[in-house]
Amino acid sequence: MTPKVPQPSLTERRARLRELLKRDDATFRQYHEVLTGATEDERKGLARTLSIKKLIDRYSREGTTEQRLVCIYTAAALGGTFKHVGVELLNLIDRGLPGEANWKFSTAESEKYLSQRTEAMMLGLSERDNTWITGFVNERGYGRFGYDSPTLWVQIHQLLHERGLTNTTRSYLWGFVTAVPDMHIGSSENREEVISFFKNNPQTLEHEMWACFTDEGLLRKDWSGRENADTLALFHTLQENFDGFRDRLLTECLKAMLRDFSVKNTSIFHHIYRGMNPTPDENLDNTNLLTSVLTTVPSTSVGLAQEMLMSCVDKLTEPQIHDLLNASHTVLLRTEKKILRAQIALLSAIAKMHPEHTQHVSGLMRETAESFPPDLQPAAQTLLSPAEAATDKTSAPSHSEQIMGGVMIPETRPQLLEQHVSTPQVHIYTSDAEFMDDLIPCLQGTGDGSQLPRLIDYLAHNPRITLDAAQQDFLAERCVNSGIRSGTHALGNYLMYRVIAPHRKLFKKLPQGFTGYRHEFHTDPQTGETIQPYQVEHTGSLGRQKPRIEKTTTNYRGPAGLCQEQIDCLEHPENLVFEPIPHAEESTWTRRVEPLTYRPRPHNMYDQAYAEAPNGSLMMWLIEDHELPTAQMPFAQAALNTAGIPEEFMHRAVQAIDDFHRTLMQWYAWLLQNNPNTLAAQSMPFVTTTGFQKHIKGLDAVLDTITHTHQVLQEPAYSVLGWLTGAAAAEHRALTAESIAALAGRGMLDASLLADELTYLLRGGWVKPARAASCLQDAASISPLAGWRIVQVLENMLPAVSDINRGGSFVQLLVQLAGEYGVSVEIPEVLRPKMK
Repeated sequence: MTPKVPQPSLTERRARLRELLKRDDATFRQYHEVLTGATEDERKGLARTLSIKKLIDRYSREGTTEQRLVCIYTAAALGGTFKHVGVELLNLIDRGLPGEANWKFSTAESEKYLSQRTEAMMLGLSERDNTWITGFVNERGYGRFGYDSPTLWVQIHQLLHERGLTNTTRSYLWGFVTAVPDMHIGSSENREEVISFFKNNPQTLEHEMWACFTDEGLLRKDWSGRENADTLALFHTLQENFDGFRDRLLTECLKAMLRDFSVKNTSIFHHIYRGMNPTPDENLDNTNLLTSVLTTVPSTSVGLAQEMLMSCVDKLTEPQIHDLLNASHTVLLRTEKKILRAQIALLSAIAKMHPEHTQHVSGLMRETAESFPPDLQPAAQTLLSPAEAATDKTSAPSHSEQIMGGVMIPETRPQLLEQHVSTPQVHIYTSDAEFMDDLIPCLQGTGDGSQLPRLIDYLAHNPRITLDAAQQDFLAERCVNSGIRSGTHALGNYLMYRVIAPHRKLFKKLPQGFTGYRHEFHTDPQTGETIQPYQVEHTGSLGRQKPRIEKTTTNYRGPAGLCQEQIDCLEHPENLVFEPIPHAEESTWTRRVEPLTYRPRPHNMYDQAYAEAPNGSLMMWLIEDHELPTAQMPFAQAALNTAGIPEEFMHRAVQAIDDFHRTLMQWYAWLLQNNPNTLAAQSMPFVTTTGFQKHIKGLDAVLDTITHTHQVLQEPAYSVLGWLTGAAAAEHRALTAESIAALAGRGMLDASLLADELTYLLRGGWVKPARAASCLQDAASISPLAGWRIVQVLENMLPAVSDINRGGSFVQLLVQLAGEYGVSVEIPEVLRPKMK
């Protein structure tokens, strides 16, 4: 047994590091000799001896090749925070040889230098622990290295694999995509390189390749986005050289069609599946998935499933036919003629090749044929049995009877409910351990934000919290990584600092908490007048004068501002608010829609929330006579004030993906639980981003308050529900469906108001019709009463359906539900000429 080599002490390592720092000829391997075997705790201490930033400033631009390699190695070996180390490594890796024009590497000598940089980085990473490596790769991803240095991405991948780690971040997967050599249509170029890549990295065919199928929008027809790169050419090469790849590929394509992707981002899977030319037997093996695809929303997916099922209909088993017939009911209620025609043909083939199911097919036609367009009626009639074709259908009960299963459903109008007074479920902390058990989840966005007042109160009376080493490291790491910026994230960061400050001297001065949102106004340097964004002229090669940027920070006492006021009560805990604000909201709400250019752009104008704002506008609900809150306005009055919403709109929208935003909204929803319409109005900035942003935090708290309110809901609350029926994330739509159903069950759902809001949003193109229809269908399925209220919502929407893009999906859903409840639906005259 090899004896264990004794490791030098931290003091010895520190002394040797200082000696190396005095030498300009030290190599990165000499630094590695000093750091080999050091633990993560020791590396944190050594990082204070060797300032990576100072070393980079010293060597990165003017230093020799070896000195730059020292920078790369030490950044990887001693870096303490994933984000900042990743940025420095990206910059260092991108730089070429000293004196090389534009820092590019194109010569044989610079290619050698790139190899050396890669070696130095990987050597630095080799002894970091799994937690650090995972966070490091998650933060940076190294997607761009697939372009600039495929070898580096491969080495990062192999490092993860050797440690049994996986990664599914988008940038990491994009690194995989771009690291694969490109294949071209009708060309064998790079064929051997592709085969070699996957043989040398077989794990990518088990993990990374299929993870790309779960990340919406990552795969594309041109694979890496480079000129003439072709995805099908790559997949045909892989199927010829790797057993099992083709079967897995066909299955993953169908699974991807079942995910909640947009129609545009689903089309790539149609392209791949068809491009692989599946045989009837392969389609037969995937019958269950194809049958599920039949029930999806995109008509292109349904059409593909119909085409593939038709190829193997003669070989279907009894259970497969049974599932297919059950799925056909949903398909036959669609409005697209092409889909209906193909489904009738598929059912006709089933009746012909499997005559024992003729009666079942006939029953399907009997239930749905009357909703078919006139030119498809004859084809549908041919599938009815002679007896059924000759029998007139019994007319359904009049809708005015409002009968559901023989039970009369009374009309209801939401009314103020008596609030059952109960003792608030608050936790009184008796020890530092209890305090930390609740604080850390709140900082991570996984706790209970309504406990913030009690947490702040405990910290105010116990400013020096007892922390173990792990808690100190956790708080210090998060505090440094979060940065000191204004906005939602500053709240949690400031609170973390107040807890850790007595133990560690992290900052030279106390960091600011939330001080307000920053706005940038472009001003003419001569006149001082504000210049609209599209008028700004930046300094160019001709030496034009760049307009002065005037930055202002303003606190309009919105959710973040009020929360900071509570955190500031650490010095004055007697001012803390421990009870929700009593009901005092007004009843006259006004919808305001502003174009993005109405106000000077905020500094975050490049953000997705700005680029993808629906209709290029911002929608909000305000009380018209409210004026901007002042610092002197009482806390409760400021909380109910809506005048600051337009000023903070874009900032709130951008910061809603922050983890602490969920904690903030939990606290804010608790504070305004008696004023749900004001809560809804204050939530509109981030609610309106849910159509494209899937990672909004805090929606569950807002919906929970709306769902369980004892107050009568008004326009802002129904606007929130309406927007969320079109949310991009399936879980957000599911929560919305449950909320609508729960309100119906409590007699608190105003079907007319919900219908009016949905009609407005759908007519204006604010939400996607397919998502909204699917959400309403889910709500209707939760309970019989919820289903009936959805019938009423749809009936109120019916006159406007002709003005809604893809409005037929709502007619389809109404017909389906009316059939289930045994009522007839009167189609408005304005709609009849447009019915298919």
